[in-house]
Amino acid sequence: MNLYSMNIQCLMEEETFLKEYEKASVLRKRKIDALNVKKEKIRSLAADMLIRRGVHDYETSLQLVHQPFLSEGYGAYGKPYLQQYPNLFFNVSHSGEYVVAVFSEEEIGIDLQINKVITDHFSKRFFSEEEQKYLAHYTKNDEKKDVVHPGILLWTCKESFVKYTGEGLQRSLDSFTVNIEKGIITDAFSENLLAHCIVLDSNKMGLEEDYICSVSRKTSFSNFDFRIIQIS
Repeated sequence: MNLYSMNIQCLMEEETFLKEYEKASVLRKRKIDALNVKKEKIRSLAADMLIRRGVHDYETSLQLVHQPFLSEGYGAYGKPYLQQYPNLFFNVSHSGEYVVAVFSEEEIGIDLQINKVITDHFSKRFFSEEEQKYLAHYTKNDEKKDVVHPGILLWTCKESFVKYTGEGLQRSLDSFTVNIEKGIITDAFSENLLAHCIVLDSNKMGLEEDYICSVSRKTSFSNFDFRIIQIS
């Protein structure tokens, strides 16, 4: 499994942006051109760069003929896939100054968030009963207030899960429960195992400490599953 991260500051200069823009597919250029905010254009281009790099590394590892133009298809809920490589799965996320991408030989989801405190109103709206109990227990322990708020860890894992399934917000976010300690996601009602999740080391990902990144998939994780590549 390959993980990629990029700080979009490297694309802020117009000359660098235009150089990478010319390498993008016609479809990606249309997407970028349709955006009105410069930072959104840069994020879209950065995502394209990570996708092209991920595919290139995949082709190299299997000694495949390089495909200069990639055709994206879309699943029932709009999750993209590569028509040339149906056995290569990928997912992209962005937040703040970073874009991240993950490539795998099984369905996968990734989410990136800036660290923030999750309010009670927010958790009651989107978190399962078990997750709300977990947060309530946390808030009673003042000694833990200076670490990453567990609410954002839960939220990031929940986002990566619905991106893994491809359902997005079509699935009710309180219908499943994230267990951070066990690294699993279960059905909130039947408690059946739905997926595994992991919160990644921000330093190894080349991210600032204020960023939280998680990945979800069907099978369990180990520390040897990841090859991390920082793009600059």
